[in-house]
Amino acid sequence: MIAWLRFFLFIGVLSIGTVGVSAQNLAPAPVAPAPQESDAQQLDRIASHLLQIETRLRGPDLSDGDLAGLRTQVDPLNGEIQDVLKRLTPELAAAKARLDQLGPAPAANAPAESPQVTADRTAQQKQYDATDQALKRAKLLAVQAEQTANQIAGRQRDLLLNSLFERAPSPASPGLWHDLVSEAPTDAAAIRKLFVESIATINAQLAGPNIPIFWSALAAIIAVFLILRGLSRRILARTPTLAEPSGLHKILAAWWVAIIITALPLAAALAVSLLSDAFALTDERMQPFVRALGSAVLRIALTAGIARSLFALSQPAWRLIKVGTPASTRLVYLTISVAVIISATNLLISIGSLIGASFAMMVVVRGLGALMVAIVVSSVLWQLAPRLNPEDETLGPQITSESDWQGALRLFLWAIASAILVAVLIGYVTFADFLVEQSFRIASLGTLLFMALRLVDEVVAWQFQPSAAIGRFLLYTIGIHRESLDQLAVLLAGALRVLLFISTAVLVLTPFGVQSSDLSQDLHSALFGFKIGDLTISLFSIVLAIIIFAIGLAATRVVQSWLETRFLPHTHLDIGLRDAIRTSLGYIGIILAAGFALGYLGLSFEKVTIVAGALSVGIGFGLQSIVNNFVSGLILLWERAVKVGDWIVVGNDEGFVRRINVRSTEIETFDRSAVIVPNSNLITGTVRNWMRTDRLGRIKISVSVDISAEPEAVQAALLEIAQNHALILATPAPFVVFNGFTMSLLSFDLFGYIGDVETMMKTKSELTFAVFTRFKAAGFLTGGTPTSIVKVEGVETLLQAAAPNPLSGQIHP
Repeated sequence: MIAWLRFFLFIGVLSIGTVGVSAQNLAPAPVAPAPQESDAQQLDRIASHLLQIETRLRGPDLSDGDLAGLRTQVDPLNGEIQDVLKRLTPELAAAKARLDQLGPAPAANAPAESPQVTADRTAQQKQYDATDQALKRAKLLAVQAEQTANQIAGRQRDLLLNSLFERAPSPASPGLWHDLVSEAPTDAAAIRKLFVESIATINAQLAGPNIPIFWSALAAIIAVFLILRGLSRRILARTPTLAEPSGLHKILAAWWVAIIITALPLAAALAVSLLSDAFALTDERMQPFVRALGSAVLRIALTAGIARSLFALSQPAWRLIKVGTPASTRLVYLTISVAVIISATNLLISIGSLIGASFAMMVVVRGLGALMVAIVVSSVLWQLAPRLNPEDETLGPQITSESDWQGALRLFLWAIASAILVAVLIGYVTFADFLVEQSFRIASLGTLLFMALRLVDEVVAWQFQPSAAIGRFLLYTIGIHRESLDQLAVLLAGALRVLLFISTAVLVLTPFGVQSSDLSQDLHSALFGFKIGDLTISLFSIVLAIIIFAIGLAATRVVQSWLETRFLPHTHLDIGLRDAIRTSLGYIGIILAAGFALGYLGLSFEKVTIVAGALSVGIGFGLQSIVNNFVSGLILLWERAVKVGDWIVVGNDEGFVRRINVRSTEIETFDRSAVIVPNSNLITGTVRNWMRTDRLGRIKISVSVDISAEPEAVQAALLEIAQNHALILATPAPFVVFNGFTMSLLSFDLFGYIGDVETMMKTKSELTFAVFTRFKAAGFLTGGTPTSIVKVEGVETLLQAAAPNPLSGQIHP
């Protein structure tokens, strides 16, 4: 009994550090470059290594670990090739420039040149030829390395798909259980033999004086762990006196709780691992089990830390996600239970691999593990579902207060649980196990991303305040203005958010063969292209390319929304320039997202150009107007002859510009209807913009009075009316023009300036009323002929839209 206890105590807490070291040892190290080798020697070594990799890649029985090891050898070789290309390209250009200076060799009938010049030309030509050959070979090896990497990635995807959709007997099949029962004694005997031999090895290492030393060290580790665990309960307690903690307090406390809860068991595991290494207790045969156990410790500790940090069961005020205490408790138990089930399943699978367990045992272990996860998730979702009281049915439809994300998350979890259950029952056990692992991993990464985003936002907002340390340094030491400090905070937070999103996307796509080095290669391929003999595109790669494009498009929309709602309102830019920046960024984001997706497919811009050239004859005329309007839209955005918010007149249409899109511009007329005008019409046609330079406008009111009126009195009355109006500017001052007279009428024009042309109708109407009332009281309109009228001149199209019997008028902006 003591021997078994000794064994499980050692193995049960082996460290994650052992897992990391073992994982690193699995990948074969690339060949290191020889010191001071020439370019030709370096290229020969790279070519030889690539040939070895390609020969190994032709083998039929390569596991995912073997392929990953080969990939780790290709990437350094590709880096060496790129270094050679960067070094040789300027050398070739320099040699070519020197040859150009020397010029060609003289003709036979030309005067002889200096022997030194001939020798220099020969030497330079020799160096140029050698550099050119080395450069061409390096380019060839770069293509070969890229093709090898793509071939490895394709093999990895094929291996993943073949393993995922390999059908096995359903756990509901009686035949499977019959095979399990019949082979159970053999599997049990193999497990017993494995552990008995491992126990014997451990006991042999602990014989003699090593026993008290080891047990004393182990007891010290356990004592320190228990003491720290007890202290952590006090450390983890949020400040009880802070009834309403701020967002910064909440996220800092959440991260502190997650780190403490996760770090303690990992530190204990690392200590026991070092202790076991010191006494040589680790059995090489048990390495797969040790790695699975280390992953289990990490998974459970990290899950418990994240769950408790998010939901703060005992202190709802510190909860990052606003859900009730019963729901929080169920969610914490759900996540920890799923982590325990996945870890236990992986441990059993590792033991089965070690003993060569029967096929029935492996299928049952995977199937039952996935089935238990689906049952646990479904039961918790059922308990968290809102209940409708029958007595409330007479009150109409139920109104729920849950957020949209909660309903979407519940629907997603139901879909995952249903897919796992169906996959297990129809025999796709490996696919169900993959769904469980990846869903749990993506959920963990999404939660960590959520916590990281909250931390970035809160810490940046805190430190960039004028009273904070960084804020004071930037304000008083660097000399940044307070408004710029706010803008810097938003920019820094946005940049960090983009980095976090990219890092999370890389981690999410890692199981599908996407690595961090792939992103830079895809970007290079998207922008500059690469040459390969034949292009092979699979449906799987197309789906992944669509996912990459969707991620890029979503990131673009997030950045656009952030600019529109967070950053640009803190600037002094007008609304038109803000809209131009937001729209142009959208175009750039779409192009980059498409570039990443095409780069992942291996479709360079060169091939896209060839395809476009082949199709241009057939679709050129159909796309001509679209391209014309698109380019016109870009001109409008950056020339800003017409911008959002301007009052323009295009033909018979007049109104305010509300949106400049890719193909057209939307104008809102004064009767609240929307007019869609192609962008090319605004570039090639005549457009009147009342707000091109500023919003200043001029009103002209033409007045005809009786011949008996005194011109000076009419002028004084008109100026007094204009000067007394609140919307008429004092500078430029209003003025009156005496146009002329007839036998019965005197004609005058009153001119006044307004600060905003949008107030033209109101101002003109009020002035007209004031002029009519004043002139009627002064007798300027009595005794005249029926032609004695007051005329108001303005924008004809605007007045026609505003009144059925418009007055003539004119506004001069």
